[in-house]
Amino acid sequence: MSEIIDRAKAHFLEKLSGGTQSMDVPEWGTKVFWRPMSNLQKKLLFKNIDRATMGAAVDIDINTLIVRALNEKMEPMFKEVDRTELMRSVDPIIVNRISDAMHKSDTTVEDAEKN
Repeated sequence: MSEIIDRAKAHFLEKLSGGTQSMDVPEWGTKVFWRPMSNLQKKLLFKNIDRATMGAAVDIDINTLIVRALNEKMEPMFKEVDRTELMRSVDPIIVNRISDAMHKSDTTVEDAEKN
């Protein structure tokens, strides 16, 4: 394995080890946790999303919760089988608020300065 790959992996492991974040969701009576997103999670997040549709933003929010939301035991909060219920029966404002918090936590100061 190349030296740069080793350094890149070490950097990400360091980021993962100290990177658990959370937010209170009083409407649900719980706290949602997440870790920094890996490239594999990013791929899953955007899987099957048609960017041309108005529903793309909703799909991204739902995928974000399914791929990243963790409970207090650091176990997945949602599964793929929960997708329909998340789409039909859960307040989209809350889903969007959680998804936004997760995505904002992935933006570093350096990233923000570039934009």
